[in-house]
Amino acid sequence: MKNPEGKIKLSKNPLSLPFILICGVIGFFIAWGLLEKVADGSFAWWHSLGTPPEQLRSIAGFSRYPDEDNVDIYVETTNGSIYLRRKDSEKWEEVSLPQELEKYPCYESDVVKQPYFANLPAQVVDCYQVLWSSEWVTNKTYFVILEDNSVWQWHDRVDFTVIFSFLCSGPIIGLVIGWGLAETTWRRYQKMLVSSAT
Repeated sequence: MKNPEGKIKLSKNPLSLPFILICGVIGFFIAWGLLEKVADGSFAWWHSLGTPPEQLRSIAGFSRYPDEDNVDIYVETTNGSIYLRRKDSEKWEEVSLPQELEKYPCYESDVVKQPYFANLPAQVVDCYQVLWSSEWVTNKTYFVILEDNSVWQWHDRVDFTVIFSFLCSGPIIGLVIGWGLAETTWRRYQKMLVSSAT
């Protein structure tokens, strides 16, 4: 608007608050959607543990470390030999079968329905799962033997830091984008007023 001297008086940006709030809410829901994808393992991937020197029959079991992220996997061959792949090793070694091993075969529905099983290069012959969760941490690992005698591992961990970073960064990014859009839109509007007044 014009003041009494005929000059354009530029008011404060009334778009800032609605733009910032709308984009902040949108950012939150986008972050929530991505967090759900992360939680169900959509961004995790398989990696090969190689192929033991003999034909495999099944997974014999596993032993896990106190941190829950690291697991040693044992497999059994068709002639009864046991091979171990340690968490910090790049090769399989023949060992005796320990007396105490954890054994949690996968549910058939996991292999059939979970989308990440479809990314494997061959059909699954045997599958074991290592699941651990608390209020703020979900830790999930799968071991599989494939028809080509290779062994693969899939691991996904979601903890409080991941949840916090997603739920904070989404709204913050939305707020910044909303502020930028509000400023850009308002400046263009002001320029239009100045041009129409001259």
